[in-house]
Amino acid sequence: MHISLIAAFVSICGAVGGFVNALLTGNLRLPRRGSPGWIGDVTIGALAAFVLWSLFDPFSAAAVIGEGSVHANGTLSIGAAVASLVVGIGGARGFARGTGEKRVTSKSHGTPRDPRDD
Repeated sequence: MHISLIAAFVSICGAVGGFVNALLTGNLRLPRRGSPGWIGDVTIGALAAFVLWSLFDPFSAAAVIGEGSVHANGTLSIGAAVASLVVGIGGARGFARGTGEKRVTSKSHGTPRDPRDD
């Protein structure tokens, strides 16, 4: 299989992991100001899986541009595909924590408030 197809498949596995994270956390809403929604989870999941694969997979060192790029073929194990899925879930979860997806409520009325007002 060509190395670019493997990279695309790894990214798709990570995107699926990001979507699973959105399902698990109830983050199935469209992006709005200050909150990336499920699209942010999917994007970060795909990027996290691709970065992990490109850093640690032995086939990721294959030439993509230049000499030898014509024969840049490799394989993808089931373990690497599953790892991409899990990394997509974890990467999206870490991203959601970093952006402050959780709502803060006031103690007196239980109504949502902006944490930047403090």
